[in-house]
Amino acid sequence: NKFYDFFSIDAIRERVKNGEHKFYIEVRRKNDCGEYRWSEMSGTVIDNETKCGYNVLLSFRDIQELKEAKIEKEKADKRFVSAVSSFYDAIYEYDMVTDDIMVWKNGIGYPWLVFAKTNREQAFIFDLNYVREEYRKQADDLLSKDAMIKAFEEGRIELSIELPLYGNDNFYHWFAIQIQLLEKEEKEIKTMIYIKDI
Repeated sequence: NKFYDFFSIDAIRERVKNGEHKFYIEVRRKNDCGEYRWSEMSGTVIDNETKCGYNVLLSFRDIQELKEAKIEKEKADKRFVSAVSSFYDAIYEYDMVTDDIMVWKNGIGYPWLVFAKTNREQAFIFDLNYVREEYRKQADDLLSKDAMIKAFEEGRIELSIELPLYGNDNFYHWFAIQIQLLEKEEKEIKTMIYIKDI
């Protein structure tokens, strides 16, 4: 039994011995009506000031609604990502301050898209040398990292541009590039970057 293995006296003593002061587990538990519902069981170690040893406060709460809501959200997120992925050729989540990158869908054959190693992690860089020359200043004014950060700090929530970019097939392709602000705080500017060959 998963619950008793986790919350037996011997198991609790072993956890405390290993330095754990808080622990919890999620289990499906049968209620008085015979229905199985998701529940959260937690334990907190409390020092006993009057005598040697310790007490453990055990608590229980029903999390069935929270669990169902989480499952529904995960399903909705998967449907959304699937729908968006079918429309765009490449999708990236990028923090412009920390340089953290999450690849949702990777573009194939984009020499102008560079994941350059920095002293932190990887920097997301548009190599403007691949932009057709007459469009280069327009691209630099919008797509350079400093320009994007400045735009978001001034209150913009979305940037977009269409550019002719040189590809691996030795031809220029028009691409639509959209940068959407997700979250902006003092130490992070999280964005989603969508790219589509048009």
